[in-house]
Amino acid sequence: MPLTGGTNNHVWRVDAADGHVYALRVSPDESHLSRLRYEMTILQALSIHDLPFLFPLPIQAYSGDFLVSLEIGDGKPGIAALSPFLPGNVSSKSTPGKASAAGRVLAILDQALAAVPDQSTPEEIDVLLPFGRLEARNPQVPDMAKALELLPLERQQIRKLQDILTTHQDGLAKLYETLPQQLLHRDLDTSNILFDEQEGVTAVLDFEFAARDIRALDLSVALSWWPVSRMGTGNEWEIIDALGRSYMEALPLDEDELKAIPAMMRMRHFAGMQHRIGRYLIGLMTDAAMQDYIQFSIWRLDWLASQQDTLIAHALSWQA
Repeated sequence: MPLTGGTNNHVWRVDAADGHVYALRVSPDESHLSRLRYEMTILQALSIHDLPFLFPLPIQAYSGDFLVSLEIGDGKPGIAALSPFLPGNVSSKSTPGKASAAGRVLAILDQALAAVPDQSTPEEIDVLLPFGRLEARNPQVPDMAKALELLPLERQQIRKLQDILTTHQDGLAKLYETLPQQLLHRDLDTSNILFDEQEGVTAVLDFEFAARDIRALDLSVALSWWPVSRMGTGNEWEIIDALGRSYMEALPLDEDELKAIPAMMRMRHFAGMQHRIGRYLIGLMTDAAMQDYIQFSIWRLDWLASQQDTLIAHALSWQA
């Protein structure tokens, strides 16, 4: 049975004859091998920790490897990994209770990731470089400002995004020089965490982008997605406060890290935008899909610009 997969992978549920259930993940690109091995190494390192939730720990194949080469159709090569099918469901609605649970789990995960032996990310795995290194993360989009001019957008929209990007990039060097860094998940949105009926977290998924970056980034990514359906309504703050306060109770960040949350949210947003621009330039996104995405991006960036001071004030209030 096919399951929801990410941009780079396909995932199936596999029911075995002995009653066991597995998740089969297939990457249709052999060039992802180094990246997948890096991810498998991180998952193996996490397995020694007694974490209160599950994650997709790969099962060893008969060859002794966790990754298996295969043909996925028309003779095209792919890479497969098998893991247990994890219990729980993706939340269809973000509530303060679920946001609080997600914040606590993310903090526990970040503590465990900080204890993983330091591993240098191979330079050829561009998407695992820090989100702030836009010039090196995507070979199709080495210059974001220029790439924006290739999109089917009005000149006013292009200029607005270029101005926001330029202001954002001007402050990145200082953030990387002054803020703590560690190994992170970097993608804990609502689709990458499973709950049971009592709102307890059962599993964390998708370590595809796990890599070393600024520590405050993990909390910032979660804060950018959990309240997204409420942004602009005034009701987003109960989700933001529930998630942020719960995270801080388990893993306190310092004042400078909390003040950097808006910048971290922009950093993750521009990294995601760069990825989609790259897909558009090689024909994997239509003009209409790209225009819709940019409209959504501008809406999110406008919210962040108008609410930045309020967001920082809320973040500082989470300190014990």
